[in-house]
Amino acid sequence: MKTIVAVISALFVAAALAGCVGEQEPAPDSNTISALDLNELLALSHAEKRGEYPGLCLVPTGEQEPLLTLVATPIACAYTSAGAMTGALIVGKEGSAAATRFVDTLGAKLGYTYTVGPSLGETVSEISQAAGLENWGRSDVVVVAPDSIEGYEFAMHGAIAASYLDAPLLLAANVGDIKETLENGFHAKVVLSYGVDGAYGTTYKITSIGEASDFEMSLAAAVNGKIGYVAMANPLDATSAQVLEETATPLSQEQLPKDLHQTDFPIYPGHNLITVDAQYTNGTVEDATEQVNRPVFHIILREGYEPLDLWHFTDADGGCRFTFWYYNPELPGGGGMKQTLTLQYECAYTPKSVEGAVTVRSIDRAEPSYKGFSQLAPYLAAARGGILKTFSDMPKTAVSDSNELEYMAVTHNAALGELRRLYASMEGRGLLESYLAENPYLAIVGGPNMVPFYSDDPGTLTDDTYGDINDDGVIELAVGRPIAGSAASASALIARTLFYDEYADSLVTQSLPVNDLISGWKDTAYIATGLDSNGALTLGTASNYELLPLLLQSGYYVQTTYNVLSMKEVCQSGLDYFTSSNLIYWNAHGTPYGYMGFRSFAEYTADYARTLEMGPSCFVTISCSAGRLDGYEPEESIAMAWLDAGCNFYIGGTRVEYAGVMIGGEDYPVEGGANNMASYYFTKYLVKNDLPAGIALRDMKNTWCGEDCYATAITTLYGDPA
Repeated sequence: MKTIVAVISALFVAAALAGCVGEQEPAPDSNTISALDLNELLALSHAEKRGEYPGLCLVPTGEQEPLLTLVATPIACAYTSAGAMTGALIVGKEGSAAATRFVDTLGAKLGYTYTVGPSLGETVSEISQAAGLENWGRSDVVVVAPDSIEGYEFAMHGAIAASYLDAPLLLAANVGDIKETLENGFHAKVVLSYGVDGAYGTTYKITSIGEASDFEMSLAAAVNGKIGYVAMANPLDATSAQVLEETATPLSQEQLPKDLHQTDFPIYPGHNLITVDAQYTNGTVEDATEQVNRPVFHIILREGYEPLDLWHFTDADGGCRFTFWYYNPELPGGGGMKQTLTLQYECAYTPKSVEGAVTVRSIDRAEPSYKGFSQLAPYLAAARGGILKTFSDMPKTAVSDSNELEYMAVTHNAALGELRRLYASMEGRGLLESYLAENPYLAIVGGPNMVPFYSDDPGTLTDDTYGDINDDGVIELAVGRPIAGSAASASALIARTLFYDEYADSLVTQSLPVNDLISGWKDTAYIATGLDSNGALTLGTASNYELLPLLLQSGYYVQTTYNVLSMKEVCQSGLDYFTSSNLIYWNAHGTPYGYMGFRSFAEYTADYARTLEMGPSCFVTISCSAGRLDGYEPEESIAMAWLDAGCNFYIGGTRVEYAGVMIGGEDYPVEGGANNMASYYFTKYLVKNDLPAGIALRDMKNTWCGEDCYATAITTLYGDPA
């Protein structure tokens, strides 16, 4: 810190002395980005290379985190004349066990560690200057972006441009504010200004996100020869919605009898953020044969079954707290807007007391349940040699054919429109054909409130439409969501994926047999059980039987659990199998927050899964709604829990799975429900065809189709599709 302060102070002294002797400064030359010669810029930016590149870059948790992650992006991933220099980027290590484990396991092996944080300065501008000077010293090209969250979207695009140029990203309110650092520190010749006023030397200004995107396309194509990867994110997830008004309604014993009951709570027009906080005491039921052995909240957002029909159970101590976002439609001409929210309560006993409240907040826009994930998108896009697509158009009102607002579908359509405009621009530049020619990837770096799934009816929620770029029913892109329970865990997931071989090779599996065919942890698999009609656990559907020989023939050491009588026993016996397996194939009844047996709820909830130290595994589920995110917080999600625990991929259904009929383009030897087969064929393409997870899922979806393609549509990949 003292060194950096001294350097910056010296820059100011030098500037003052220059002024005293009357040197003439050339007037800044401000140009539009269209006047820039890209080849000259690349030759200039790559002329001076850094002497050393960090193998690991850390950003501490804090209010400055999203902007500092962007500053760290070109430090961690830079393109030189010799090629890409990519280190791992970990955000908020102290908040994620998986992130800490990655750093402890691989940090020293990757190279030296550099931290972009408050130790470098008091403001994000000071920190960005200090980090730039320490890593580059001098740089002919410097990228400047806004130093406030209001200019965050510009800074996101500036970060990926800086990576491709191997140039520092400086944050400032005005280019003139950092003139001394540009002149006497970096000796900059060219400044690329992303939405920042002022100029220094030869400055090229990017004044709109459209200009930033167009320049980024040209830059990525010039550096890589093509574009093969797109990362999509919503910068609004870096901030919370503004609370306009709120109402808290206390819960009382009279509202919560033993039998099914419902109570209405007032909600606001437009966006609502709703928190249920209840604490029960006494009256615990120990009978495991009860289907419902703890109090249940059942939230009905509209009449009948629809996508935001939510169920929540209390924890073992009788506590139940959850928050969800809901849009209450305001339709033209009045009508359509609900005045109350319906909650039903269901208990196997009558609690002696209950405390808590239902708090409803009116907010100005959708609240991101997955906060800050967009800060990782520029790094991921740059590391994959791709481009960034930002989306922040969140519609306020719209009406569907059923005269009822489907907010997620409307917002999805806006996001899809933006994405297709990007593809049209790529086509106009001659870049689309090469993008589609090999393995084209789309990573959606965000949760369902910010970049929504598509919902064509109450029973389907899917990302497939994002992958179908021309709406012809064929999915061209491999689509996945590299997210987890927090931005910190997501940064670890991305790091584990980019450095998969190094990380996986570091794992030692003690339970493996001595076998020349087994090379290590990568060659282990676990097939978990299914349930028969009597509630007994067996090997499950016929697809499970087909999977076992497939894995054995592919050189896997396969561990199985079956023919036991309770899900709890499966969970207990499967513990070592989970942590020691690279591929996990799990077949059981499920919920968004855990798995359950035929008569009782399982021990495997999201909280418990997070206690495991998983390897960078691929976790495939045949389990109803075990891939559902909407309406639930990240910490409640069983899918996010496995990724937080260390898995690289989670494949699950966003809605209830069912035994529909599969039809496809090849003869298949297996019987069973459509989702059983969807999971089986994904795994087959992944293992036998040796495909990346996103490509295996895309090929399965294009080859197979359930009734109305429901089974394949709801099967979703959480993880980097590449």
